[in-house]
Amino acid sequence: EQLTHCIVAEMDAQSLWIHRKHEALGQFFGSIPEAVSHARAHFNNVLKVIATELKAGDGDYLLGADFSAVDILFVHCLGWAESIEWLPDALVALEPDVRQCLEQYLARCRSRAAFQRAATKQE
Repeated sequence: EQLTHCIVAEMDAQSLWIHRKHEALGQFFGSIPEAVSHARAHFNNVLKVIATELKAGDGDYLLGADFSAVDILFVHCLGWAESIEWLPDALVALEPDVRQCLEQYLARCRSRAAFQRAATKQE
């Protein structure tokens, strides 16, 4: 529950949505580069915390051995960050072993059959 709330409130709402609102939809909500810059830095901080917890965890997924809804949410946010080109810089800022763990996690989640089916439907 705590991890889900962190991803929703800190990564999605306070980072990715700020970018969407004040850069991608700036013509409607006002373009505020300073807010987007701060949101990106916040995303990097939150990613570092979650990725470090993933590395220290007891399983292949955020809550342990089993894939869960929190993994779907996190992978969605990572995909969003990739689409706006935040993820590459955020990964570079991580410790090498944490970065490798996160990259393996993302590949593992994206290789799941359900993810593949959903990705096919988006195309």
